Amino acid sequence: MHPPCFRFTIGDCAAGHRAENRAKNRNVLVVPPDNNRPYLTSTVGISGATDYVNAVFVDGYRREEEFVVTEWPTAHTLPSFWSLVNDFDLRTVVVLNHHQHHTDGMPMSALAESLSSFPAFWPQGGPTGGPTKVNYGQVFCVEQKSCSNYGGKFTAWELMLMKQDISPKKFSSRADVKYQDLTSLSTLLNSLKAPPKPINLFQIHCWPNNQKVHKKERTFPSCSIVLIFLIFQVPNSTMALVHLIKEVDSWRSSSAGGDGDLGRVLVVSDDGFSRCGIYCAAAACLDQVQSHGSVDVFQAVKSIRKSRPQLVANPTEYKYCYDVVLHYVLNFCEGGGEEGTDPTSVRRGRSEARCYELVGEEEK
Repeated sequence: MHPPCFRFTIGDCAAGHRAENRAKNRNVLVVPPDNNRPYLTSTVGISGATDYVNAVFVDGYRREEEFVVTEWPTAHTLPSFWSLVNDFDLRTVVVLNHHQHHTDGMPMSALAESLSSFPAFWPQGGPTGGPTKVNYGQVFCVEQKSCSNYGGKFTAWELMLMKQDISPKKFSSRADVKYQDLTSLSTLLNSLKAPPKPINLFQIHCWPNNQKVHKKERTFPSCSIVLIFLIFQVPNSTMALVHLIKEVDSWRSSSAGGDGDLGRVLVVSDDGFSRCGIYCAAAACLDQVQSHGSVDVFQAVKSIRKSRPQLVANPTEYKYCYDVVLHYVLNFCEGGGEEGTDPTSVRRGRSEARCYELVGEEEK
């Protein structure tokens, strides 16, 4: 059965379509609804800055708005990205694409294209010889503390986010104050120097970067037509994604505050929807298995698509969610499943995922 697709109007996404924010979207068809997007505060008051970033809250299994899904920042949205991390205390970042930002045998033309389209948004020093401390705009500075490689499948960076002082506007006399635009109270509070924030950034490497294009020619009596199909890529193994989710959960547990709050997870992909849906749905399903020994992949996908309809929008990604859950049940649940989780039901669910390819009847 095809999970329902929720549509948003231009009015629902008014902020993203305003003239001052339009260039902050990689795709004008993928814009967050105003009632489900994060509003930035750290950069308000800086020339040209607004409270907008192309990101949406996505519900998880444990809590509402457990994930924040966003696109890979462009060169001029880098400050907005780190404002998002700071303002919503996002201590965990998961990056689902990998782009080369150093030569290492890469042609200079290809490197320049990668840097212009998908600039590095965190310092990647060490063996590459890059800097370990980088400023992003007037407000934020990010420092790399350490880097760990997990068998070439994914890498984890320990970062420190520092918010720099912004001196509030000074006036020569009381008369000047009357006629000048005063900085809002929230901006003044945000300008105060905050203690550095530890952040763990995880980046997966076993997910092919490019979609495959398949061409098929069909001949008719009067003409011939070439059909072009996009084949969406998924990670080379389910094990890597399962281990990534487990490592992320481990970090979140270790960094939780005294109230036990695990904090939200920021999920990043090139376009802000492909790949992100797989991660959010798979993580929610694994949480459900751990908590109740049962899983409903359809409902997990349906839930995340309420925030962004493009999440898990093709059969390949939908089926892969079943593969991830099945791998987890077979390899990490004692006796084949926690509290009686039945691997055969997951296999059956994966075979039923073929219904996703059909128009079929949607759940009301």
